[in-house]
Amino acid sequence: MVADKAILGLLKGSNLVVGGHDHLHLRHDLPGGLYLHNGFKGELLNVVAVKLGGAGATLTSQDFPITASVAADSLLSTLVKAQEQKHLTTEDKAVIGHLTRSYSVQEAAQWAVESVKQATGADVVAINHTSFGRGFRPGPVSRRDFNEFLRFDNKLVRITLDAAMLRGLLKLANQHRATRFEELTGDFVYTNAVQPEDGQQYTLVTVDFLALPQNQARYFGRDGLKFEPVGTLTSKAVLEAALSK
Repeated sequence: MVADKAILGLLKGSNLVVGGHDHLHLRHDLPGGLYLHNGFKGELLNVVAVKLGGAGATLTSQDFPITASVAADSLLSTLVKAQEQKHLTTEDKAVIGHLTRSYSVQEAAQWAVESVKQATGADVVAINHTSFGRGFRPGPVSRRDFNEFLRFDNKLVRITLDAAMLRGLLKLANQHRATRFEELTGDFVYTNAVQPEDGQQYTLVTVDFLALPQNQARYFGRDGLKFEPVGTLTSKAVLEAALSK
């Protein structure tokens, strides 16, 4: 999204721009056009209508969610099942937990943040949106389902922040809530709720990808931060243990 926003204001005439990578469900009206995102692995089918007139083209769109409840094409379904049978291992299909309800990816991400917070004793946990793919359906959760949710296995790292530093991080966080288009950065971090108080110190736990020097300013609002490992803990190990309880 950052690169897209740099060029949207330069476009002339009628334009349809479809962004990607950031796993967003987004529609933004442009002068004479549309800017769309359709989620993780095309979760939305965007149907765009183009109406031609004397003043040029007018674009409108309608989104159709692609979910497990939607009837599948029989030929494609047969092909998918054949590939699953060929490539999925016993480990992929092993059941590692059970859920009594469905979780959207945002709900599952908040569960992940709270689970890491509980496991590490952190004051604040930050995990980025594109670490996650899909949410969960109710019932048994296989390792394949879990891997579709948590796409990467990262080492957990920590740092101590003062209140001002934490406020800077929180300004960029939790963009799944109502955030103006001008403030969106594409990928972002989920955090638990916290109210920074001047004079207090806070332990932040995050994944090592975000702690890389080239990523710190984007996700935390500043660079030059020094992180340390949280023992040998990794994100997948902590969350798989939480899911199996």
